[in-house]
Amino acid sequence: MVKRALRVKAERRVQAGRQRGGSADAEADGSGAAPPQHLQRKVLRRVRFLEKVAAARPALAPRGGGTRKKRRRKGAGAPDLGALDLNLTTLAASLADAEREVQQRVDAPQKGLGAGGAKARSRIVASETQRLRQVHAHPQFRADPIAAVASHLAATLPPAPAPPKAPADPAKRRQQRQLQKQRRKERRMAEG
Repeated sequence: MVKRALRVKAERRVQAGRQRGGSADAEADGSGAAPPQHLQRKVLRRVRFLEKVAAARPALAPRGGGTRKKRRRKGAGAPDLGALDLNLTTLAASLADAEREVQQRVDAPQKGLGAGGAKARSRIVASETQRLRQVHAHPQFRADPIAAVASHLAATLPPAPAPPKAPADPAKRRQQRQLQKQRRKERRMAEG
């Protein structure tokens, strides 16, 4: 809307300049001097771009009258974890394939790699694959994988931090400060 208004305004200025007998490139402030070439090119590029956008707009407009909002299905709030089908045999097969590939990489001679390079990463992958095999073989994981992971996290994560204490009563604070002042005085008297 604003760009269209600016474009109309610019066209009016150009027409007014033509009617006065000046060039189409003359400035609208009436000085009659043409703006610098770089500004003319900039305005020309912008006008061309806006014309392309205006021409493309009908093609991009939605067909069918208007836009409709998508309706949400009832009960689509939380995902259904029961539908999560853990195919343990597929998982075991993919673990075996991954372990085979890692073992081939570790056994293959590698040139020019330091201790912190691909060899170290391959060892880490091998150890993590072994750990995943152990988890996969655990009976609790086989019975209910989600519950097993939840119980593992509950056992290994640190407890949640305690909520901050509520500020003490101002009267008690005042009393504690007075006691501290009194004790300091007594210490000074004992030392002095």
